[in-house]
Amino acid sequence: MRDLALLKKAGKAIFVTYQGDDARQGDYCRAHFEIHFAHEVGPDYYPEGSDAEKRRAIATFARYADGIFALNPDLLHVLPSGAKFLPYANVDLAEWQPVPAAAFTRRPLTIIHAPSHRLVKGSQYLFEAVERLRAEGAPIELTLVEGLPRRDARALYERADVVVDQLLAGWYGGVAVEAMALGKPVIAYLRESDLSLVPEAMRRELPIINADPHTIHAVLKSLATTNRGSLAEIGKKSRAYVEKWHDPAKIAAMVVEDYGSALARLPRKQRAS
Repeated sequence: MRDLALLKKAGKAIFVTYQGDDARQGDYCRAHFEIHFAHEVGPDYYPEGSDAEKRRAIATFARYADGIFALNPDLLHVLPSGAKFLPYANVDLAEWQPVPAAAFTRRPLTIIHAPSHRLVKGSQYLFEAVERLRAEGAPIELTLVEGLPRRDARALYERADVVVDQLLAGWYGGVAVEAMALGKPVIAYLRESDLSLVPEAMRRELPIINADPHTIHAVLKSLATTNRGSLAEIGKKSRAYVEKWHDPAKIAAMVVEDYGSALARLPRKQRAS
């Protein structure tokens, strides 16, 4: 990371964006979060020494960076105090248009789950809940999306009544943004202690259906039976939420504003170069 000192000396503005496990530390997660995938994964996921290495890198960036962004709120626990939460900007809203769910309301509740890593996503808890519900006679269907091109995965998302994202991380991921853009309700675990780290308005408007390993069975049972009719309205709110909080153009404008402020603070001579 010697280039950072050289860039600073040359008068360049420096920004870094942390996306997840590039900052997340297994020892911190195990110590502070009762529910987290750090308790589930093997020792090779957070290998010995990796947490200390991440802390050293973060300290170096804190010394030189003009701004640090985090795409997941839990990262702010281990990043410098000036770090800023930045929502995902992974979906072109013009290309990802809502898909009406009305045609699917008479069939079993169709659940889509796309685990990039089953232990990290908490997939086993979803599987257990679905098996239990089937044994109880609940009308429910689960489809896994794994190893598919994005186009094929999207076709499956469009069939969903509800998308289950991740049940351990404490926030939602990029798949959830895609699903919400399609007007699909999303289930994910939202960690209460992390919610204060996102903008208050964003927190207030969150349409995510909150569920963790202990509650996923009850949440799915409710949606498959008594609360099936609520899904259409949640889907509409999900689309509106993505339009407001995950629009790439709006997020880019926020970032550009921060870039401009950093450049304006540079000495005039350095700015000109």
